[in-house]
Amino acid sequence: MIWTSFWQALALASGGLLSIGSILIVVILLSSQRGLQKAIAYFFGYSGAYLLIGALVLMVGSQLSSSRGNGLSWLSVVFHFLIGGLLLFFAQKKLRTPPEENPKPPKFLKSLDSMSVSKAAGFGAMVPFLNFKNLAIYLSAVSLLLSSKVPLVQGLLFVVAIDGVFCASVLFPILVYLVFSTQTTPFLQQTRAWLEKNNRVFSIVIMLIFGVFFFGKGTYSIF
Repeated sequence: MIWTSFWQALALASGGLLSIGSILIVVILLSSQRGLQKAIAYFFGYSGAYLLIGALVLMVGSQLSSSRGNGLSWLSVVFHFLIGGLLLFFAQKKLRTPPEENPKPPKFLKSLDSMSVSKAAGFGAMVPFLNFKNLAIYLSAVSLLLSSKVPLVQGLLFVVAIDGVFCASVLFPILVYLVFSTQTTPFLQQTRAWLEKNNRVFSIVIMLIFGVFFFGKGTYSIF
């Protein structure tokens, strides 16, 4: 039961690999002055924040589970219905909003070019709290561990693995840059343009898929 929940949690955490916005941020950082240092700092802030969130949720959830018995299962049902509803709401809202012919990137992306290394780390730590879609996917993966009643120490090790899978998309551009550092400028420019162009479509598809998933998970938990 515990290992089944762990592998399911990893599969769910792989949804973080489609975090186009976070990949775009890393690509922009790599394209700027001292880009590698800033991208690495951003990665540690980003992955560290998710790791802290996962550990806290697991510890608090384990405590609630031991003190309230089946009460946590109803909290899980409410959580999945709430997250699913919000994701579907934002997806249909974004879908009904016609795309701009010449969309301009958000203003904060321009500030990344002049951002310091320390600010890049701080910004990375803030992103999990600003990106509702990604946070919902990550928390759902961690919640699978709670439902299996995994021992706390083992659960924390599982959270580290979940965090690694979820944040791998942010690390991948950095690894590409390190391996092909002399050939990355055209690649980064092309990747940046593609991500900016397709970010809207990816966001809608991901929110629809996981919105339906969370609703299905909540319904399954009832029965």
